[in-house]
Amino acid sequence: VPRFDHFCGWINQAVGEQNYRWFLLFLTVHVVMCFYGSWAVFRVLYGEVMEKDLLNASFFNAITGAEVQADSWIVFHYLFLRHTQLCSVFILMSVMTVVLCLFLCFHLYIISKNMT
Repeated sequence: VPRFDHFCGWINQAVGEQNYRWFLLFLTVHVVMCFYGSWAVFRVLYGEVMEKDLLNASFFNAITGAEVQADSWIVFHYLFLRHTQLCSVFILMSVMTVVLCLFLCFHLYIISKNMT
């Protein structure tokens, strides 16, 4: 492969001169899709917070028996316990968005320096 850069297991082939633009397109599409997925899940969770007015709610502490005024950490715990899978997907997609975006930026940087 001319100007061989690396072997990519995701696309199951070497990335080089002839297919580097497709690899960049692949990365860009995945960054956009992960960002969109994170945004969509965030909107669903935010909708529940606003619908139930969770930031102004009071929560009952089962251990101490005290009534606790809501803050962002308590609302996060509530959402995570009520929607564990949705919150897990949000965290995973948000982390993957950051990681893929950094990877894309790295590749754009090495392109700008003509190192690939």
